[in-house]
Amino acid sequence: MHEDFAAVLHRMATDAGVIEEVVRAARSQSPPVARLPEEETRRHVALVLPVVLSGEGDLAAAARLGADRAAQGV
Repeated sequence: MHEDFAAVLHRMATDAGVIEEVVRAARSQSPPVARLPEEETRRHVALVLPVVLSGEGDLAAAARLGADRAAQGV
């Protein structure tokens, strides 16, 4: 990955505004996620977003894990 692009993605993954937008989107699009405390969603997003933006993560597996955890209320 080009270094400049990687730097932009890294800044996005640690930008509080970007994290908040992802949290709002996740909570508005998923009733199970919306049932979780907002801080829990924020914590999950802050952990998952850098992996997703790096292209190293398995998005399908992350989605399944997120759905499972939301269903469990975790």
